[in-house]
Amino acid sequence: GINAEYGERNVFFNMFSEEMEPVESFLTRLRTQAAKCNFKVACQNVVNRPDAAHDLTDMFVRDRLVVGWSDGGVKRRLMRETNLTLSDAIKMIKAAETANKQLQMLVNDRKDVQSVRLK
Repeated sequence: GINAEYGERNVFFNMFSEEMEPVESFLTRLRTQAAKCNFKVACQNVVNRPDAAHDLTDMFVRDRLVVGWSDGGVKRRLMRETNLTLSDAIKMIKAAETANKQLQMLVNDRKDVQSVRLK
């Protein structure tokens, strides 16, 4: 059969956010799946620490968050960044979510005003 680690990584690398899914929800799904993937790389030649490893989980979560994000405009902005951290990516997506919510409220308020005028 398929090596379980490869199977879990296959699921992880094919994850995408749902349309209008909050970033926190997608992050939770990504982190839950990443925990099954063993994204730790053993360090070679570390004296007195045979279990030493680099944990690459945050890097892979950041990459999947960027590549798997459903809002194309935000995704393109993220992909133009150099030295983007997971924290930076989350902040940028949250800022876009807030702006979208405020814009939607303005659109809804305008519709309410127009419907009152028509009465």
